[in-house]
Amino acid sequence: MADCESIASINAFLKEKDICERRHLISGSPASQLLSYLINVDMFDMLAELAQKQAMTMSIYVDDVVFSSEHKISKTIQNRILKVIRLFGFSESKKKIKSYSSHYPKLITGATISKDGTCVVRNSMSNHIMIELRYLKEHPEDQISRLRLQGLVSAAQQVDSNTFPSVRYYAYGKPKKAKNKKRVINR
Repeated sequence: MADCESIASINAFLKEKDICERRHLISGSPASQLLSYLINVDMFDMLAELAQKQAMTMSIYVDDVVFSSEHKISKTIQNRILKVIRLFGFSESKKKIKSYSSHYPKLITGATISKDGTCVVRNSMSNHIMIELRYLKEHPEDQISRLRLQGLVSAAQQVDSNTFPSVRYYAYGKPKKAKNKKRVINR
């Protein structure tokens, strides 16, 4: 348990950094996926055990959990899953609970599972990456944008490791100089 002095120093740090919301991970941060896992590992373990007993496959993307099965997942099993989630202080998002048949693509956070079972990056994520890339090319000195692009590309490459190689190179490589800026050398 953290002592009062530690909590006070954390609060001072958050205030100094102008961080108001404390119950969310930073979108696009490369650390968010690891932190989500570490925070939720006990819950994920319980859910994985439940899935294994029911012959389901459990997949995790940051803090979203997907259950797959060759057969329809019953309401009873769905309720057991929700009970575990609530046990850890979380609530389900009703709009995110979906069922898919085997004949159609499955839309999950960050990816689409095609009907042949392959994972592809969702169009919306690809769009976010391209918008951020265009902005960064116009503002190559913007380190926040560079970090955001790195996070987006890293997330996309977890879905498909072969996607956006040149964008990754640009995000992590040396940026090209902005156009229309003259370099002055004093001798």
